[in-house]
Amino acid sequence: MVDGVVTNALAHAVVTALAIAGCRQLDEVETVETELYRANAIDSDDTSVVRIRTWRGLQATCALTLCAPVERKPQIHIQGKRGRATFSYTEDRLEIETEYQSRTETTTRVDLLENLLAHRRDGVPLLVPLASTGAFMRVLGAVAAAEEPLRIDPRAIAWEGEGRDRRPIIDSVEDWLWKSALNGQTFTELEVPWAHRERDKVLVRARVADAEVAVYRDGRGTIPTSTPRPYLHPVRTRAGVVVSAQHPADHDWHNGVGVAIPDVNGTHFWGGGTYVHGQGYVLLDNHGVIVGEPPELSDDAFTQELRWIGHDGSLQLRETRAISWSALDEQTWKLIFETALSADSHAKLNSPGSKGRIGGGYGGFFWRFPACGNVEVFTATARGEDEVHGSVAPWVAWSADFAAGPGVSGPATIVIRAPEASAAGEPWFVRVSTYPGLGSALAWDRPKLLATGEVLRRCFHVAIADGRLTEAEAEALAAQLITPR
Repeated sequence: MVDGVVTNALAHAVVTALAIAGCRQLDEVETVETELYRANAIDSDDTSVVRIRTWRGLQATCALTLCAPVERKPQIHIQGKRGRATFSYTEDRLEIETEYQSRTETTTRVDLLENLLAHRRDGVPLLVPLASTGAFMRVLGAVAAAEEPLRIDPRAIAWEGEGRDRRPIIDSVEDWLWKSALNGQTFTELEVPWAHRERDKVLVRARVADAEVAVYRDGRGTIPTSTPRPYLHPVRTRAGVVVSAQHPADHDWHNGVGVAIPDVNGTHFWGGGTYVHGQGYVLLDNHGVIVGEPPELSDDAFTQELRWIGHDGSLQLRETRAISWSALDEQTWKLIFETALSADSHAKLNSPGSKGRIGGGYGGFFWRFPACGNVEVFTATARGEDEVHGSVAPWVAWSADFAAGPGVSGPATIVIRAPEASAAGEPWFVRVSTYPGLGSALAWDRPKLLATGEVLRRCFHVAIADGRLTEAEAEALAAQLITPR
């Protein structure tokens, strides 16, 4: 989705700034830097800085937001050696200040549609020929290629209005925009309190034959209230269909494939609000972080030691994680995700379900899918979200038309087999109607207790297949998953 404040809502400000800087064509742009954020639950950006350096060595810094307390007319500020000017292009007003004078001019407009018709009829030169849109297309391309917009820390956002008029107001955002535009700096360089400075580092790239099928990230690009932790994303089929999502607009803390628990001894290792019985979800200052040592790589596999650090800095859990991958056939590959959790002192693992939210027992292994159509979720004995959610079964299948984006969408089927979870009576957690996600619940309706030194082991054998499999084909694939390596 490329439909944010830079590329749509205030795109005219960006284009006008480029035109004033004498930068219109593709090759007149030297570099484009982006820093994209969102306060709204959208896939695109609503508060961003884009810094463009032109071939003449000029710099255009665009600081833009849709989340200011007062809606103001957009302005272009020009700083020169002999003075400065402010162009309010939607009001046709130009204010010029120099050492010797200040003046205001009213500008005129030429209707571009009329210019186009005159060009077609009489050969009048176009004011905006196609080539002169190239510079903005470089900006649009940079926004499209950038990482997903970062969520702004919700503690820096106030909400006003009700219903459809409800909107976010970012703390001191107007001041930060002015400083960014006038100094040519990004939010990170200005050390804006809600600007997250870290970005994900790719730790491992998994390949099957010539195809990259998964990327393992350290998760440092996740904001604190979404609980930073390592995860797999993107996960792809052998044909390239993306079957995982990262920081979706509805739940910023849902990241690809990984392990997360809503409550370990009072620390929130899932992300977002904490479930408080009788109150619902409340944003508390209790989020932890999961950090890992450098993975130890071997052929088509790696292991990693991780520490679950509590909100007070204490060590809550240790984890040993092992991930491996291999081909099953030309359209299917196999992922094995093993986790072993232990506590130096006893640990109590909770979920909203164990705190009283009926059916909300998520926590443990979790897979967030991208947008899906025609979803079929089933086990050997249950079919559909209502039946599979909360059921205990040795395997589960998710078949859908995945819609991650152009070139990475298509039909695929994921089959997950979890022998230890099934033997322990742990149900599947399923969401289809509200968002596409699937997990195995460690603390479905009561806490999971870990004694000092006790190790909780779970292994998930996963088949990722191109195309939609029938129930019989999925069951056969599930049986094939439990084989010696």
